[in-house]
Amino acid sequence: MKKLFVSALALSTVVSLPILAADDKADKNPMQLTDLNKPLQVQADQDEVTLRLPANRTTGFSWYLVGVDREVLSPEKMSYEAPNAKNGLVGAPGVSVWTFKVNDDNMTVPTVSTIKMAYMRPWESTKSTAVKSIRVVFSKK
Repeated sequence: MKKLFVSALALSTVVSLPILAADDKADKNPMQLTDLNKPLQVQADQDEVTLRLPANRTTGFSWYLVGVDREVLSPEKMSYEAPNAKNGLVGAPGVSVWTFKVNDDNMTVPTVSTIKMAYMRPWESTKSTAVKSIRVVFSKK
Protein backbone atom coordinates (compact mmCIF):
# COMPACT_ATOMS: atom_id res chain seq x y z
CA MET A 1 0.00 0.00 0.00
CA LYS A 2 2.88 2.37 0.79
CA LYS A 3 4.43 1.75 -2.64
CA LEU A 4 1.12 2.60 -4.34
CA PHE A 5 0.80 5.87 -2.41
CA VAL A 6 4.39 6.93 -3.12
CA SER A 7 3.98 6.05 -6.81
CA ALA A 8 0.77 8.07 -7.06
CA LEU A 9 2.41 11.02 -5.32
CA ALA A 10 5.44 10.88 -7.62
CA LEU A 11 3.23 10.61 -10.72
CA SER A 12 1.06 13.57 -9.69
CA THR A 13 4.19 15.67 -9.08
CA VAL A 14 5.68 14.81 -12.48
CA VAL A 15 2.38 15.36 -14.33
CA SER A 16 1.99 18.86 -12.87
CA LEU A 17 5.46 19.99 -13.98
CA PRO A 18 4.52 20.94 -17.59
CA ILE A 19 1.78 23.25 -16.31
CA LEU A 20 4.11 24.89 -13.81
CA ALA A 21 6.72 25.39 -16.52
CA ALA A 22 4.13 27.01 -18.77
CA ASP A 23 3.06 29.27 -15.93
CA ASP A 24 6.67 30.32 -15.36
CA LYS A 25 6.95 31.32 -19.02
CA ALA A 26 3.81 33.44 -18.84
CA ASP A 27 4.72 35.11 -15.53
CA LYS A 28 7.62 36.89 -17.27
CA ASN A 29 5.18 38.54 -19.69
CA PRO A 30 2.52 40.72 -18.03
CA MET A 31 0.29 40.47 -21.13
CA GLN A 32 -0.29 36.77 -20.42
CA LEU A 33 -2.61 35.32 -17.80
CA THR A 34 -2.33 31.87 -16.29
CA ASP A 35 -4.21 32.23 -12.97
CA LEU A 36 -7.90 32.44 -13.89
CA ASN A 37 -8.78 33.76 -10.43
CA LYS A 38 -6.87 36.99 -11.08
CA PRO A 39 -8.02 39.75 -13.43
CA LEU A 40 -6.19 40.14 -16.73
CA GLN A 41 -4.49 43.56 -16.61
CA VAL A 42 -4.32 45.32 -19.99
CA GLN A 43 -2.45 48.58 -20.56
CA ALA A 44 -3.81 51.17 -22.98
CA ASP A 45 -0.93 50.69 -25.44
CA GLN A 46 -1.16 46.87 -25.70
CA ASP A 47 -2.11 45.43 -29.08
CA GLU A 48 -2.95 41.94 -27.85
CA VAL A 49 -3.34 39.80 -24.73
CA THR A 50 -2.81 36.09 -24.21
CA LEU A 51 -4.47 33.50 -22.00
CA ARG A 52 -2.42 30.37 -21.20
CA LEU A 53 -4.75 27.71 -19.86
CA PRO A 54 -3.76 24.24 -18.61
CA ALA A 55 -5.31 21.61 -20.88
CA ASN A 56 -5.07 17.94 -21.73
CA ARG A 57 -6.36 17.04 -25.18
CA THR A 58 -5.93 13.31 -24.56
CA THR A 59 -8.95 13.44 -22.22
CA GLY A 60 -11.24 14.88 -24.89
CA PHE A 61 -11.52 18.19 -23.03
CA SER A 62 -10.63 21.52 -24.64
CA TRP A 63 -11.13 25.18 -23.79
CA TYR A 64 -13.96 26.90 -25.67
CA LEU A 65 -14.71 30.60 -25.92
CA VAL A 66 -18.24 31.10 -24.59
CA GLY A 67 -18.39 34.89 -24.59
CA VAL A 68 -16.35 38.04 -25.07
CA ASP A 69 -17.20 41.70 -25.64
CA ARG A 70 -16.06 41.96 -29.26
CA GLU A 71 -16.22 45.74 -29.05
CA VAL A 72 -13.01 45.69 -26.98
CA LEU A 73 -11.47 42.23 -27.62
CA SER A 74 -11.38 40.12 -30.79
CA PRO A 75 -10.27 36.49 -30.67
CA GLU A 76 -7.31 36.17 -33.04
CA LYS A 77 -5.95 32.66 -32.63
CA MET A 78 -5.94 29.57 -30.47
CA SER A 79 -3.17 27.01 -30.33
CA TYR A 80 -2.17 24.05 -28.19
CA GLU A 81 1.32 23.56 -26.81
CA ALA A 82 1.92 19.86 -26.22
CA PRO A 83 4.07 18.86 -23.27
CA ASN A 84 7.76 18.29 -23.78
CA ALA A 85 8.07 14.89 -25.51
CA LYS A 86 11.41 14.26 -23.81
CA ASN A 87 9.74 13.49 -20.49
CA GLY A 88 8.10 10.40 -22.03
CA LEU A 89 4.74 10.87 -20.35
CA VAL A 90 1.93 9.80 -22.65
CA GLY A 91 -1.21 11.80 -21.92
CA ALA A 92 0.59 14.56 -20.00
CA PRO A 93 -1.15 17.94 -19.94
CA GLY A 94 -0.16 20.83 -22.16
CA VAL A 95 -1.27 24.45 -22.53
CA SER A 96 -4.10 25.99 -24.56
CA VAL A 97 -2.99 29.44 -25.74
CA TRP A 98 -5.63 32.03 -26.68
CA THR A 99 -4.65 35.38 -28.22
CA PHE A 100 -7.04 38.34 -28.35
CA LYS A 101 -6.58 41.61 -30.27
CA VAL A 102 -7.30 44.74 -28.23
CA ASN A 103 -9.71 47.03 -30.10
CA ASP A 104 -8.52 50.26 -28.55
CA ASP A 105 -10.49 52.40 -31.03
CA ASN A 106 -13.73 51.29 -29.35
CA MET A 107 -12.60 51.69 -25.77
CA THR A 108 -12.27 54.36 -23.15
CA VAL A 109 -9.90 53.74 -20.28
CA PRO A 110 -10.55 52.58 -17.59
CA THR A 111 -12.85 49.78 -18.72
CA VAL A 112 -13.70 46.37 -17.26
CA SER A 113 -14.81 43.51 -19.48
CA THR A 114 -15.15 39.72 -19.25
CA ILE A 115 -13.95 36.71 -21.23
CA LYS A 116 -16.02 33.57 -20.61
CA MET A 117 -14.32 30.20 -21.18
CA ALA A 118 -15.52 26.62 -20.69
CA TYR A 119 -13.34 23.52 -20.31
CA MET A 120 -15.47 20.78 -21.83
CA ARG A 121 -15.81 18.04 -24.40
CA PRO A 122 -17.24 19.07 -27.80
CA TRP A 123 -20.43 17.04 -27.32
CA GLU A 124 -21.25 18.61 -23.95
CA SER A 125 -23.32 21.75 -23.58
CA THR A 126 -22.24 24.83 -21.65
CA LYS A 127 -25.37 24.36 -19.52
CA SER A 128 -23.81 21.27 -17.92
CA THR A 129 -20.30 22.72 -17.75
CA ALA A 130 -18.84 25.29 -15.37
CA VAL A 131 -18.12 28.48 -17.31
CA LYS A 132 -15.13 30.46 -16.05
CA SER A 133 -15.43 34.25 -16.20
CA ILE A 134 -12.12 36.09 -16.52
CA ARG A 135 -12.20 39.79 -15.64
CA VAL A 136 -10.26 42.01 -18.03
CA VAL A 137 -9.22 45.40 -16.66
CA PHE A 138 -8.10 48.02 -19.17
CA SER A 139 -6.11 50.89 -17.68
CA LYS A 140 -3.67 53.64 -18.56
CA LYS A 141 0.05 53.07 -18.14
